[in-house]
Amino acid sequence: MGWLMSEVNRAVTKRVENAEKCFSGEPDFMRYSFHHRFNPETRKHLPYFVATIKEGLRMHPPATTLFARVVPKEGK
Repeated sequence: MGWLMSEVNRAVTKRVENAEKCFSGEPDFMRYSFHHRFNPETRKHLPYFVATIKEGLRMHPPATTLFARVVPKEGK
């Protein structure tokens, strides 16, 4: 999940002030960001987060490398 969020929200992860707040453990930033656990009920209040996850999965589908694509000799 972490790589997905950093891939889709690259602009957010590149902002120096957000990274500094996150890694320094600034109480207000951490409390706002990570205070509540994510559950299906929480999802209803986070439409941007859900859209971000869906966009990340659209850009990088998890099952593409699981199935080999073999082209038959006929080419069909």
